[in-house]
Amino acid sequence: MTGTGSAVKEGEVLNAFQEINEDLHGKAEVVEKCLSIIHHLGLSARDLANEWEAHAMNRGSDDSSQALLNLSSLGSLEATLSKRGTGAGGATVTPAASTRRSGRASFDPSTLPSTEQAMRKRLSLSEDPASAEKWPGAGAFLSPSPSKAPVKRRPPSSDGAGFMSPPAAASFTPSAAASTPAPMLTPGGLSSTSSPPLSAGGATAYLNRTNAGQKAGTLPGALDINLPSRYRFMYTTLEERARAQEKMLLRLQDDLVARGLEAEAEVTPVGVPKQETVTVIGRVCCEAPEGRINKASVLLEGSRRDSGGFRVKLELGQLPAFSLFPGQVVAVEGVNSSGFKMVVRRIIEGIPRPFLTSPAKKMLEFQHDSLYQGGGALSLLVAAGPYTTTDSLEYEPLEDLLKVIAARQPDVAVLCGPFVDANHPQVASGETEIAGAGEEKESVDFESLFKMRVSLFLEGLYDTNPTLASRIVLVPSLNDVFHDHPPLADRIPGGVPSPWFEEERLGDLGLPFASEKDGADKRLYCLSNPSFFTVNEVAVGVTTNDILCHLSGDEVSYNPGNRLARLAAHLLQQQSFFPLFPPPADGQAQLDLRHADHLRMPITPDVLLLPSKLTPFVKDVGGALCINPGTLTKGGGGGTYAMLHIHPLPAERLERMSPETEVQHEVARRTHAEIVRI
Repeated sequence: MTGTGSAVKEGEVLNAFQEINEDLHGKAEVVEKCLSIIHHLGLSARDLANEWEAHAMNRGSDDSSQALLNLSSLGSLEATLSKRGTGAGGATVTPAASTRRSGRASFDPSTLPSTEQAMRKRLSLSEDPASAEKWPGAGAFLSPSPSKAPVKRRPPSSDGAGFMSPPAAASFTPSAAASTPAPMLTPGGLSSTSSPPLSAGGATAYLNRTNAGQKAGTLPGALDINLPSRYRFMYTTLEERARAQEKMLLRLQDDLVARGLEAEAEVTPVGVPKQETVTVIGRVCCEAPEGRINKASVLLEGSRRDSGGFRVKLELGQLPAFSLFPGQVVAVEGVNSSGFKMVVRRIIEGIPRPFLTSPAKKMLEFQHDSLYQGGGALSLLVAAGPYTTTDSLEYEPLEDLLKVIAARQPDVAVLCGPFVDANHPQVASGETEIAGAGEEKESVDFESLFKMRVSLFLEGLYDTNPTLASRIVLVPSLNDVFHDHPPLADRIPGGVPSPWFEEERLGDLGLPFASEKDGADKRLYCLSNPSFFTVNEVAVGVTTNDILCHLSGDEVSYNPGNRLARLAAHLLQQQSFFPLFPPPADGQAQLDLRHADHLRMPITPDVLLLPSKLTPFVKDVGGALCINPGTLTKGGGGGTYAMLHIHPLPAERLERMSPETEVQHEVARRTHAEIVRI
């Protein structure tokens, strides 16, 4: 528990900023300035750290100096908070205020086509989550670099489809990485290195950056929910919304009763007065129809089936720790003597779905057969847009990323939107001009911009590297402006000839090797947002909605532990890619409850990709490897991407098992992950 105002100590400031990967050790003047702001505005150390992170993201894209933590930027933050006249919790503050705010806070390609051909990555699913014997420590699975874990590969087969393994990856050592000190490892995940902090814009322009390839951190170490085609949206009635909410509540309630509560526990309807301790299950709501939830405004709403939708107020003062947000389904133990207010003694904040398991025979085949991994590591590259800097539409960072893909040859590269960002200054103004054949600039529409800067670059990647077997997965974003349906797809299948230019076709995106007609040459897959897919035995879930940022802005917590790991855990515990309800009012999460089933997680993914504006991280959260790769650009500067190497289980251990024994994947324990600067 941290104090506020004058009660805050220097150590609390250091710890709070360390949580957001800002190291203030040895920066006495900056720490003194932080303590001054805290005393002046009556904030806690964590409040100030959260406000600084928001300030760096919001102001850093316009003024790169505001993204660097120094006396000048802290002075700007103090002026902003003073002018706003509010603390981080939204309450009016006065200088030296000492009161703490009350609330600190499927791959619906039905899996990819499988094949027995050499070097194809087969997609294998299992409905049985049965556990198998645990395997000991993963120290043997951590290779110092991909170049030291060669994988035997065969040339690409000429028929079949699916993910293909590339030839043995060439050693890729960015020049800037050689002089970079190794990042520090912590049990909870990655910690920042002593390198300059990730900033929204950086101190230099993108082309003049000096930290390319630098590691920002490391970590040793039936899925048919995807939407295959477009659908009508904004036609959901109030009755449909209510039914969808009830269905989600009852599904999680049944799972809590079956797996989350003690066998003798009896669930009581919400709102029934009793003098003894009872257990109730419901959805967290905010007492005020507008405004942010806080400790004094938490309500629990029961299901219509069991409780008639009745609500009770939750008194949380006796809890040693909690973390709640609107829409969260929880089990609550406590006393509700009046029927209207419950004194809470324990909260179960949801329950994750089981992990996927695979038969030992199949695991041995995937990981050690020469047709698949051949005993080598399975490699994934993950990046998220924007893919161009705010002062250009030339997409230099995307070009550099494709060069990385060509050099490192990952088995799969997952590229998350936005590809044509609605928040880009030139896109927002409608002045999308790019360099033409000569020196003059030409205006293009959003769809043509995607074709000329994304599709053509991808086509160039495969033209320049004809033997490249890496599979590329594209996941769109709500901030993409060139399409209005879940998967990236042509508005007109195949397009129509342009009346102006013979070589152009209108209505299609021009993505290479993306059609089912390409057969064995299909190398690019367009998924919906969110989506599930598998590579060999590894189940991967991905959403490009910035749910971490949304949850961070609408959560009330007390002694919550690591913030980023906690936010990711909410998704797993609520079995949903977007558990927050109602969604933010800023329109950044357009929730269509008619398709709410496509937001749920039928299993807990082995790898969960959560691109966000928050600090990039890789964390083991309850056995799931949760990753925020960061964005490829930060304002006018470069950002980060993630590189994963998932090492196989020992062949001898798998051979000792019965062929049909279901084996837990435990991907987080055998993965070496890196956050790398572009």
